Amino acid sequence: MFPLNIKPTLTQSKVLETGPNLIVYGPAGSGKTMLTILLAEKLKTNNPSLKIEIIVFTKSLGKFIRKSLADRGLADVDVRHYINVKINYEIIDITIIDEGQDFGLSQIKWMINRSKNGIYLLGDTNQDVYEFNKNDIRFSEVNQHLKFNEIYLDEVLRFSSSIDAFIKSLFPNIRNKLPRNILNNIKPSLIRCSSRHDQASKINKYFNTIEKGTTAIMVLFNEEVLKLKEELISSGFKIDGYKFTTEDQLSTGDYATNILTYHSAKGLEFDNIILPNLEQGSSFHNNIYYVGISRAKKNVGLFYLDQFPVWIKLNDPSVFEGELYRDIESLKKDVLLHLNLYVSMVNVWIEHGFSIEYAKKQQSDNEKEIITETTRDLIDIGLSEKEAVSVVNSVLLQIGSKV
Repeated sequence: MFPLNIKPTLTQSKVLETGPNLIVYGPAGSGKTMLTILLAEKLKTNNPSLKIEIIVFTKSLGKFIRKSLADRGLADVDVRHYINVKINYEIIDITIIDEGQDFGLSQIKWMINRSKNGIYLLGDTNQDVYEFNKNDIRFSEVNQHLKFNEIYLDEVLRFSSSIDAFIKSLFPNIRNKLPRNILNNIKPSLIRCSSRHDQASKINKYFNTIEKGTTAIMVLFNEEVLKLKEELISSGFKIDGYKFTTEDQLSTGDYATNILTYHSAKGLEFDNIILPNLEQGSSFHNNIYYVGISRAKKNVGLFYLDQFPVWIKLNDPSVFEGELYRDIESLKKDVLLHLNLYVSMVNVWIEHGFSIEYAKKQQSDNEKEIITETTRDLIDIGLSEKEAVSVVNSVLLQIGSKV
């Protein structure tokens, strides 16, 4: 996952030359997890007897870090999940905390107390997604209490300028220099699906059009992992690994395709990111979607059901491939004006005691023609034929309903 021959940037080199009790801020893709590994490597090279521990809040991140350390001959650097540290308390020399925004202030202070020579704390305020763990202190406020030295990483190394432009269109508060990565400069794709079966088929089709590499398919909830896994397998899609609650079957292979939650993917990177089930009604904090999209090195595919998700309202075709944002509900109201007027006039006659058949004959419009016209127009604004027919039928059911 992390290459052995990576060359640190100037700012990363500054971190490597700075002692502990340091907080390092950086946007997604600025190399914080890579820097965690490089820090451990340099500290062990300078003093092999040092007891160094890397602490993570996400177990899947720990798995990938352990593999990268083993590739560098650093298997004696412990990588532990915070809960395991609490259970097996011991004093160590230096602690390196990755994804520091996941920890609360009291947890960070606890780790400071058990580290004889201090800690390194790396994180990103825009990836702060664990509301339950903060005790009202956000990551951006932590250093008001710690008084550590600070270094900012403002250069994105992971993704291309196309993905960078897409991210900044969705999340205007994200600020960083233009990315270094100029390869695979492909715009993200936004793909509408009429059903979960349709979504599985379109994910399969999309996957077969992009360059092969490591791929992560992310969902919001653990219960979605196995459900989506079965749907994709049924469509002919090959899944190499997955993370479901405590069951970790993630694959670290060079071309592996994994299904996992956004939270489990924090700190990781993949060549390709696929985000399904982006439904209109989602109320999740945008930070979690920033985490998901920014894992990608080369390609981003977003798949939504029925209507645009509330957090995506793009009208700039220069930053993505797919349908432009349209307020479907507003467009539906416009399309249904003619049909609603027809139904209202029919009901007026019915309310005066006439039969439905007689009431319909008194209208200047032919019902079949209105149905055909309305169904066609609903399809034109983005509904499937099945959805359009259902909407039309629901309006027609109002005929005589007040009698």
